[in-house]
Amino acid sequence: MLDRDFDALLESSYFLAGLDPFSRTALAMHLRPARFAPDDVILAAGDVGDSMYILLSGSVRVQLPGTMGAHIVARLGPDHLLGEIAFFGRVDGRIADVVADGDVVAAQITCATYDKMVETDPGAAETLEKLVLDVMLARVADTDSRMVAVFADHPNDPIFQAEARMLAGRMDR
Repeated sequence: MLDRDFDALLESSYFLAGLDPFSRTALAMHLRPARFAPDDVILAAGDVGDSMYILLSGSVRVQLPGTMGAHIVARLGPDHLLGEIAFFGRVDGRIADVVADGDVVAAQITCATYDKMVETDPGAAETLEKLVLDVMLARVADTDSRMVAVFADHPNDPIFQAEARMLAGRMDR
């Protein structure tokens, strides 16, 4: 795949679609194409979070390693972030494996590139941070909604109901 194909994938990415052309171009200058074949491990549990990816094409499975084999916890397609928690948290080890289901193209940014971007192109760094924050906030809201539904299945349990009220109050803000 040529770089113009990568550029076209970036241009069509829903994740980047909300950006004005200047911000999209500024951020894209710091992203590098990463290509993976079926069953390639993109991120491995235990590895240091030294890079993050925006999935542009293909699909991946997120799996937790276990003694009885891997347990798949999610399947993700284009416009999902991969590795952002370990990347921004600078944690010592990732908690899951991310494995390509087929051919995958992603946009990669390393910690070294991000650190340099913060110094030399703070606008692009802020754009990336806002995009990631928006994704994380949407995930928290989705998790809260799912938890309220779980708690609703236990109407006679006072602990579940107390948690449901607490979550519902937080969701109303």
